[in-house]
Amino acid sequence: MAWCWLLDLLITGDLSHAELCLCIVLQRHLGSNPTCFPSITTLSKELRLTRQWTNDLILQVEKKGFIGIERRRGRGHIYRLIKPAQPANSTLQPPVNSTLQVAEADLSTPLDKGCKPELAGGANSTLHKLDLTELDQLKETTQRSSSVSKDNHSNNGKNPKKPADPRVKQLIDYFCTAYQQRLDSKYIVSKGKDGQHFKDILAESLSPETLQGCIDLFLVDTDQYLDDKPRSIGMFRARINNYLRQLNQATAAPIPAAHRRLE
Repeated sequence: MAWCWLLDLLITGDLSHAELCLCIVLQRHLGSNPTCFPSITTLSKELRLTRQWTNDLILQVEKKGFIGIERRRGRGHIYRLIKPAQPANSTLQPPVNSTLQVAEADLSTPLDKGCKPELAGGANSTLHKLDLTELDQLKETTQRSSSVSKDNHSNNGKNPKKPADPRVKQLIDYFCTAYQQRLDSKYIVSKGKDGQHFKDILAESLSPETLQGCIDLFLVDTDQYLDDKPRSIGMFRARINNYLRQLNQATAAPIPAAHRRLE
């Protein structure tokens, strides 16, 4: 049904190149019946046109009577294919008391790309000459639209993920192991939050070795403030400056300026 409709448009339809491309895209969305309901956004992407231009093309094709539109408020419109009417002079009528002569193409010359056979009957013949170059262009446009549609479905508008920092997993594993040894219980990791905490800390140019020393101090800290607080990675991040100072006093080395304030 759909391909017959497109063939009828090519032969009898008075459509511009852009309007014919719209009809080809609509044909690709058909199901088991001659109706479809793609959104304006989908049609615009597949045609590589603006929404306004796509709307104008739809109105032009509807005005010419090749599609019917059931407009639905707040939902996608339903497009129905309409078979183009045959022109009044499209039927060959044999003259009275004469034999009907069917127009035949002169196939004596091989057809090259862009070459058209001459039809018997002259310029006013009811058989239409198809421009093979234009058909090739339409085929190329259809293939390009199909490729764009597949790319949109495969990518879903998402950017590729950046590779994870292996130091973050190393620090989370160290925190869990030390937590088990010091507090004799298992630490429940919140991957999104805890991983982000360590990413932010590492962004301040602190080495994993320094952070491991701070983790050990945090888990044995006897500050009363921590008595009713969970010893989580988030709490560790909030108090890390205290443990950096303790490490500094133990090593008698100054804390770099970038490490003095971590918030």
